[in-house]
Formats: sequence, structure tokens, C-alpha cells
Amino acid sequence: MPLLNVSEQKKPMVVGICLALIALSLLWIATRSCSCAPSVGTKPSDALGTVVAEETAKLLQERGKVVVLAMKGRQVAEVEAFEKRLKKFSGVSIAATEYFEVTSELPNVPGDVFVSLLKRYPQADAIVSFGGTPAFTADHVSALPEKLPKIIAVSWSISGVRKLLETRILQMAVLPRLTAPPTKKPKTMRDWFDKYFQIFTAANAATLSE
Repeated sequence: MPLLNVSEQKKPMVVGICLALIALSLLWIATRSCSCAPSVGTKPSDALGTVVAEETAKLLQERGKVVVLAMKGRQVAEVEAFEKRLKKFSGVSIAATEYFEVTSELPNVPGDVFVSLLKRYPQADAIVSFGGTPAFTADHVSALPEKLPKIIAVSWSISGVRKLLETRILQMAVLPRLTAPPTKKPKTMRDWFDKYFQIFTAANAATLSE
């Protein structure tokens, strides 16, 4: 008996999803195993930074201060593309860019790092993490300030994302594309983003596994 029975009609979609996940896995391995991030010219990285900047500005209604968080020595392309695009929104400014040491292979930001960041930048209107979602324990959650900035996270894992969105700790998560990518050839940065990534908020969080 075959392990997976896929109809002929669905095979192209399944193949497309698999190819997209393979490509994103290679990009993830590169950022984790190399001391340097993908080059600035890498389309997925450029598109990721560009669109996250646009969505951040939209969440802030194009006004506010942003703190950027990324893995030390990595994700250079994404952060540079983010900063470049955000400059187009005159009412939005970057208050600081912080980097954290990767101490494990878990695709998350240590909870202590995130709580410390919130305490150091109480006036931040948004925190954008390119290093994953915050790995909060119950103690971390109880230590969070009453009023949180808008938190946007790029994550390579769906683990815990749904709960963070549904509890409104996280306003937006960007994940590797979980459905078939568009069939048209990408031309714009948004096209490249849509080919490899998806945006999740509280509105569509229920489509993610727990």
C-alpha cells in the first residue's frame, strides 16, 4: 500500500509545495550553518525584507518607531532590504537594530532576550524579529509589560505561532509558504515574496496547526 495517495489533479500542486519547501530549507541551512547570510542580491531575502517593511509600516499606519532583531552575523540581506524599504515611509523610523547569539538550533528567539528587549525599548511601537518567534514560558509572559508594541516575526517553524497570534502577543508572522505558490513568473518584490512566503495574523491563525 502506498504511503501517500495523491490524485493526478493534485500532483502539480504537491510538487510545487515540495519544491518551495526544499528551496526555503536550503536558505535556512545557509543562514544557520554559515557565518555569512545569503548575498544581498538573493531575491527571496530581498523580497522578505522589503515586504516585511511594507507590512510593518501598514500596521503602524506609517507612523512610529521600530526595533529590529536578528541573529548575529546572519540575515544581513533581509535586514538591509528591510531598512532600505522602510526609509520610504517618512513617518516610520528604526530606533535600534539588535542582534542575538544563536545558542541552539531552535528557530526561535530566547524568551529572556525578547523580554530584555522590551524593557530596554519601552517607547518602541513595533519590534520586528527576523530571528524567529519569541520562545516564551509562562514566567516570560507574566513579565511582559501591560501594553506591548506590535510584534512581527519571521519564523522558519510554525511551532507555537498559532497560540502567539491568537493571544495577540504576535500581530503578524511570516512563514515559509504552506500552500502552492503562484504559477506566474515573479517580477516584483511582492511576487517573489508570495512565491516563497505567507503572512499569518490572528484572522487566519486557525489554519495553522497547534
